[in-house]
Amino acid sequence: MTYDQYKFDPEWVKSEVIAKQASVKANLGADASLLRNAIKVFADRLKKDKRRYRDYGMFWWAVKSVLNVHGVTFGTNDDVLMKAAYKGDTPIETLVMAEAFRDMYLANFLVYGNQYILDSESGEMIEIVDADMEGD
Repeated sequence: MTYDQYKFDPEWVKSEVIAKQASVKANLGADASLLRNAIKVFADRLKKDKRRYRDYGMFWWAVKSVLNVHGVTFGTNDDVLMKAAYKGDTPIETLVMAEAFRDMYLANFLVYGNQYILDSESGEMIEIVDADMEGD
């Protein structure tokens, strides 16, 4: 299967990172870190409702990996192939893409939706489920 849907232009991602970092510094001070701030925002959202991991769609597995590496753990369940296909060159790029996807998701999908066509050739529907996040 070729994961070719919901991809972001790498140059757009890089420019978004720069813009968001400037915004964080302007609002929170020169020492503010976009990555630290983003990790806190993502973690706070997920602590309120773990099932909202679905907001990040196919980017969830890479988001979960970034969170885990930075000490915010939501379990060990993983999808290595999808994580590799939907991640940025850096952790912050991954989170910026996931946030952009979330914005699109919230505007176009039902909350808790988790089925996507990720391969334009096969048209096969993929369901994204993380057992670590589905329980209480």
